Amino acid sequence: LGAALGVFANGYFTNLLAGTGDALTITANAASTWSTSAGTLTLSGADDLQLTAAGDDILMNPADDLTLTLAAGGQLAINASTTDNTIAGGALEIDIDTIGYNQTGGLRIDVQALDDANATDVIYGQYISVTHTSDDADGVHGLYLDQANTAGDVAATTALLAIDNSET
Repeated sequence: LGAALGVFANGYFTNLLAGTGDALTITANAASTWSTSAGTLTLSGADDLQLTAAGDDILMNPADDLTLTLAAGGQLAINASTTDNTIAGGALEIDIDTIGYNQTGGLRIDVQALDDANATDVIYGQYISVTHTSDDADGVHGLYLDQANTAGDVAATTALLAIDNSET
């Protein structure tokens, strides 16, 4: 295992510990499982935490919520431009089926402009920026709404766009 790596096991816990400044790489040549039967399974790093799948998907299947808490200057960045995206669907695909829960939504954005004594803030609930740099006949849309019902559907869509001014 090398001098920089220690493996400690005493029947109650096992630690893989790399020395200060040493990298720790775990490689398995077959399917592997990391699990805990009680408590929380934690992966953490002093810098980035990188999950890489060589040529396939990274799957997350929580039994409940998937929660992401960002730092004050943090963002959730999806980069589908470093390598040209060729997927026929969306780079961010949200597919939801529901059986009638009262307030089910595909995407809900709740933005609050808090009083910070600075009147120069510009805050968006959603900002769509579209740049068309191709000189061919591409159809480029900032927002596209599709009425997808067919003649066999039981009920018509109530509205493709609903605007509700709830200001009090």
